[in-house]
Amino acid sequence: GERIEVFSVHTDLEGSFISLIWKYSIDPPIFQTDAMGVLNDLVLVSPNGFFVTRYMNLADSPAGRGHNSLKTRFFNDGLFTALLPPLQTTEVYYCNFSETHHSLRSPDAVSIHTECHVAAGGFAMANGITITDQGKIFVVDVLQLSVWAVAHNRTDNTLTKLKEIRLPNAVDNVEFDEDSGNIYMGALPNLFHPTEVGGALQMQTKEPYTVVNIMQTTKLGQ
Repeated sequence: GERIEVFSVHTDLEGSFISLIWKYSIDPPIFQTDAMGVLNDLVLVSPNGFFVTRYMNLADSPAGRGHNSLKTRFFNDGLFTALLPPLQTTEVYYCNFSETHHSLRSPDAVSIHTECHVAAGGFAMANGITITDQGKIFVVDVLQLSVWAVAHNRTDNTLTKLKEIRLPNAVDNVEFDEDSGNIYMGALPNLFHPTEVGGALQMQTKEPYTVVNIMQTTKLGQ
């Protein structure tokens, strides 16, 4: 099923060797019913809370993407988005999880309780998500060639769209760079064939593959 794997990070005394130790999986029911195979990126906003994007309109079949219905293939695959205006039905979820340790059963035995809800909708393809050192959150919308600055309402853990920043290209993932304070995204020269350069659907850009940089100089609201 669809799940998020949680690991602990271990280093040696010099901090030069890194190993990952698996701890547990987060797999709430909403991941299985609404987001099977179509979660994309997440950002941690508290020790036990995170936002995660769902980038496709419909969930995959529990048997795998190769077993999707004709309806799911039509709405999720490139044919629909190439012929018609994109639907704005992908979402961002907020999830909060808690750990319960069962020391009497086993020192490593733990059960996870997770609650998730839709934090924001109305994206054509909610893809990458990142958070700055000031707590500002950005969500990439691939099909709309834009990135949204959103506000985190900590009362109910929803997201409110503040500003849409239009881009010259479709972009994929997004990361905040602590050193420069900028937002960086990888650009796709060809939206429906991202590994190819050229073609009828190629986006206009000076470089076949480039990085889109957004400096935090635009007022995004409170």
